[in-house]
Amino acid sequence: MSFEPLLTELLEGVDGAISAAMFDAEGEMVQIVGRKGIDRHRLQLIGAYESIFHRQLLDMLALSPLEKITCHFTWYSRGIILTYPLGDGYLLQLYGEPDCNVGQAFHHMRAAYARILAEM
Repeated sequence: MSFEPLLTELLEGVDGAISAAMFDAEGEMVQIVGRKGIDRHRLQLIGAYESIFHRQLLDMLALSPLEKITCHFTWYSRGIILTYPLGDGYLLQLYGEPDCNVGQAFHHMRAAYARILAEM
């Protein structure tokens, strides 16, 4: 099943977005779309490390009364990453520039998340 059209729509719908991708439970890239000229290997590494961060966050939250992560947002000096867990360890991630339109990112990610869940 290809989610490339949906990921492309997500990427194009957010000002300042660099890539949209799906990763599996092991942090391996399932599918990615990115702006022309972007280093795919770099994006793959960023996504893999963000997947590890997400798993560690889940482990930490398991020790608390909080239930589950709906999404998490990380703002770094060189960019932002918005992550939505899809179930079975799969993650939907949007990577953007530091001045990425975060409102658009959340809006379009929620819509993409719902569409992907409906197709899975």
